[in-house]
Amino acid sequence: MTERFESEPEARALLARLDPSLAEQPLRRSALGAEKIVWQVGDAHVLRVARNGEVAARMAGERRILEAIAGRLLLPTPTPVAVSEDEGADLCRKAPGEPLDWEAFAALGDAARDRLPDRFGRFVASLHRAIEACEARARGIPELRFAPNERPDVMESVLRAPLRGSAGEDLLSRVLALAPDLMAPVPEPVLLHDDLSHHNIGFDAEGTMRSVFDFAGGGLGDRHRDLRYAPGLGEGDDGAALAYEQASGIAISRRRQRAWHAFSALANLAYSLTSEPEALQTVRRAWVASVAAWPADWIGVEG
Repeated sequence: MTERFESEPEARALLARLDPSLAEQPLRRSALGAEKIVWQVGDAHVLRVARNGEVAARMAGERRILEAIAGRLLLPTPTPVAVSEDEGADLCRKAPGEPLDWEAFAALGDAARDRLPDRFGRFVASLHRAIEACEARARGIPELRFAPNERPDVMESVLRAPLRGSAGEDLLSRVLALAPDLMAPVPEPVLLHDDLSHHNIGFDAEGTMRSVFDFAGGGLGDRHRDLRYAPGLGEGDDGAALAYEQASGIAISRRRQRAWHAFSALANLAYSLTSEPEALQTVRRAWVASVAAWPADWIGVEG
């Protein structure tokens, strides 16, 4: 699964095997990364090929989630159409809308920004009530797996020196003290998307949230973690949490929600300093600095 299907003839032959009715659709390679190759098939489908067995297993896990939640959510998600287990490939119907990079997301107009928290919170509530934890486990959906850069010892070793003497160092100490509580199993886990950021949300031309995709990191865990990237969170806007509470009847701890955000800012910087170019490291440092400027009582683990 290393270099196959990088050319259009190979991809088209694979597409014909998966769904002959789409064999003549236009093909455009949209991603050629270390993990997978992605081809756009016409306007409505996407063909994905894993680079290795580990990625193929994650794609299989994502399909289990997509099949479990199909038709149960406030907004549409991709729909698996066909699978080739031997080739580590699948064909999915796309969800509507397009993702935004961080610059395009930052440039959204006031009207779009005003709409987003309510829609975001209600979508997350619909996901968390879509299936019970027992059904998720029966379908083979696992407990959430934390990435290596989220391990407290890794964050400590990678970040302590770069953050020394800054407000970020104090943030690091506070978040590391909270990490055991944040990462501990919760009594009522829910199915998490676990990366609900603008790059995994489909927006229309008006900047309205129309869909959600990329459930590859999903698993069972703390509902607050799915609200860590809620729009407006850093500006004190709790609209997404309020919408979630209204839709679900379940209270959200604002301090725990922000603790997860702070944890993620630091974990992303830890990853960036070892794996990303300097330009992205600068963006991650600015994120940590903005969180470090929050009032101290914004972060906690109760609830």
